[in-house]
Amino acid sequence: RRYLAGQTKWYSSNETLCDRLICSDMHPVYQLLPTQHSCGENLIHFNGILVFSSTHPNSEKWYRTKKIYLTWQENGGQDPYVYAFNAEPDYIPGPSDKKTSEESIYFEPDKDGTYYFHIVSLAEDNLKLVGHYKIKIDTTPPETLSAKSSNDKINVGEIVRFEFAGEDKTSGIQKYYYVKIDNNDFFPVLSPLYLSFPEKGIHEVTFRVFDKANNYRDKTSKIDVSAP
Repeated sequence: RRYLAGQTKWYSSNETLCDRLICSDMHPVYQLLPTQHSCGENLIHFNGILVFSSTHPNSEKWYRTKKIYLTWQENGGQDPYVYAFNAEPDYIPGPSDKKTSEESIYFEPDKDGTYYFHIVSLAEDNLKLVGHYKIKIDTTPPETLSAKSSNDKINVGEIVRFEFAGEDKTSGIQKYYYVKIDNNDFFPVLSPLYLSFPEKGIHEVTFRVFDKANNYRDKTSKIDVSAP
């Protein structure tokens, strides 16, 4: 398929199933939308409002910002639009909801969670055009990170077993944890972890857990290593 920056083009993938490719030179977004029309060389008319976000471009990804900027594009129709922003996935805005004649909007919800933007317009043939967009927000670190060691006082060369676990009720935690010893770099690990300490002294072992929006929490344990 071809692409021209800053333009919207429609191309046929076969005689019965057409794909719509939409691109922006400022915020490139590609979306394939199958239709039931046989289009050949003709333009596809998609009966809906396409909603995009430069701040939350992937509806299935968690983001750690509450500042939401949305734009939309409609084929045909007329202003004003009726819209709603809530936690209901299948909501259809009605006469009691807010109206706008713009084609962009900004929201900043108070709490983390999954939200939905809904927008409706009325086309010239009295057909309702509807658009929905899901936004997933998690701005807080994981609620807990526990780390337990089999011993916090050992001799040089002995092995310590560490068990650790984190919890995030909003987006969930990522599979891998990360650990660093003293001032070294973090490296990925899974629980349980076995570490040997070849030098005496008090060593700091720091564990880090990320949630799925890349917020993180640290937990540090101290191991006192003595000469045998």
